[in-house]
Amino acid sequence: MQPHNNISLVELIEQTAAGDETAFAQLHAETSVWFRSICRQFLSDKADVEDAMQNIYVSIWIGAKQFDRDRAEGHGWLATVAHNRAIDRYRRQPGRDEVLPIEQAITIEDPGLTPPDYAEGIARGRRLHAQLERLDGRSRHLIRKSFFASLTHSQLAASEQLPLGSVKSIIRKGLLQLRGRLAYDLT
Repeated sequence: MQPHNNISLVELIEQTAAGDETAFAQLHAETSVWFRSICRQFLSDKADVEDAMQNIYVSIWIGAKQFDRDRAEGHGWLATVAHNRAIDRYRRQPGRDEVLPIEQAITIEDPGLTPPDYAEGIARGRRLHAQLERLDGRSRHLIRKSFFASLTHSQLAASEQLPLGSVKSIIRKGLLQLRGRLAYDLT
């Protein structure tokens, strides 16, 4: 995730730590869709998602002074804050402490990943983001909005004031480049 005006997430976090409300507003604009998707992984109720989102940004505003660019990437630090606040909200939901009868334990699937699977997923995500950064700016921008902001091609065409066919072509070309680079990267 690279902010649109070429200020990195790290710089936005550091400016937020210095009390820069404009940087904080830009950080909010750049991350809100991403954080909302993290929250929705744990929370189904819209009010719970909104509560978690509020807690995420309060935590970032207060905790930005603790951020150290030598110890963490901006993207990773923000993801950790968002994930932790979403989990906190999930744990505060009513009925979470309900104990189920042991007979029902057999029917509960363990959706968790094993540590090697989790590590591989992180490595794949880093490879994807590294290759995404290598795409031309327009392809990268449209792919991000399409996949990370869940916008349709029609919505992208309208918001970017481009013909629908051009949006589709740019995204397809970028995805083909990504596929080729990622296939090469894995060998």
